[in-house]
Amino acid sequence: MFKKLIFWEAIAAIVGTIIGAGVFVLPHTAVKAGLSTSLIWLFFLGLAITYIHLLFGEIVLRTKNEYRLPGYVGHYLGQPAKKFLLITNFLTFAISLLIYLILGAKFLSILFKGLNLLEFFWVLVLWLISTIVILFDNKLVGKVNFYLSFALIGLFIVLSIYCLPHIQNVNFNLPTASNSNWLIPYGIFFYALIGISAIPEAIQLAKGKISGKNIKKIILIGSLVPVAIYFLFILSTIGAVGARISQEAIISLSVVLGPNIAIIGALVGLLAVVTSYLIFGHYLKNSFIHDYRWPKWLVYVVIALCPILAYFFLSGKMDLITLISFIGALVSGFEGIMILFVARQAKKEGDREPEYKLPLPKPIFWFLAGCFVAGAISQIIIFVNN
Repeated sequence: MFKKLIFWEAIAAIVGTIIGAGVFVLPHTAVKAGLSTSLIWLFFLGLAITYIHLLFGEIVLRTKNEYRLPGYVGHYLGQPAKKFLLITNFLTFAISLLIYLILGAKFLSILFKGLNLLEFFWVLVLWLISTIVILFDNKLVGKVNFYLSFALIGLFIVLSIYCLPHIQNVNFNLPTASNSNWLIPYGIFFYALIGISAIPEAIQLAKGKISGKNIKKIILIGSLVPVAIYFLFILSTIGAVGARISQEAIISLSVVLGPNIAIIGALVGLLAVVTSYLIFGHYLKNSFIHDYRWPKWLVYVVIALCPILAYFFLSGKMDLITLISFIGALVSGFEGIMILFVARQAKKEGDREPEYKLPLPKPIFWFLAGCFVAGAISQIIIFVNN
């Protein structure tokens, strides 16, 4: 019974991290880029990122010392690479938690609409509660995330079922997307599917308590469940609303399905944001402590203040989709490349026998590295042109 609980708690850590703010812009992205194009990106990136997650899991299991991604980069590729990765850590940290705060505040505003409070009030509430949980109780993060993640999956299914009676075939006859739009989903889907930060946390929960075969299964299930959830969510929302889908999806659904769906949708959104915020913040706290050896007081100050400062300085200056595309394609893509190079070195220099091994043939190595580089360049071009 205990082993089963650990198994599902570790899966929840991955699922809860992956299903976050990015999910709510997926239907709008699919309309803009074309449904078939977007679904191809979903399945291709879903498989590619699952492979990256499994590679990262093997890296963790091949190394005796406990690190997060920057620590593994420093251990296997050297300190210059580790220091450079600190830049991407801060970008990912500041912008991702900013996205979570903005969307979380919107969902809280919908849930407590009658109070007529400003968005900033809800930002402060979400920031304060999440920061306290992250900083002061490591075990609490895992327990809270465990229950919230399964509630999140259940509510996504309820939301999709709610859409079923309203689905019309005509809604899938979307306007033809221009050829220039086919790259748009890349960064957004990458951001929505990546869960690197959850892999060490999940392995830490499971290592020594369940078999190596099950650790691999945890990463595999945790990475693929979001792909299935996104597929269901995209088809059901577009089927119910069509091309009129809004950027955050929930508003459009409430117009078509009634005000009750806004409550369910806002609850789903809030759970998605909170689970991602908790796991990601916990991961970064451990990364700064274990990888960069920062004093705890400095780590606590950075973890606590960076998100709220990012809100003050960046909120309203960048479009939500632009932020998500940038983080997904450029920063997350770069981290994917680093994992490929670290995995290659870890297979040669690892200091313990891993619980599972994953093949990394040269064609797959260079194909994925080339895809991540090309994707990052394409998103920079799109960003500049816009």
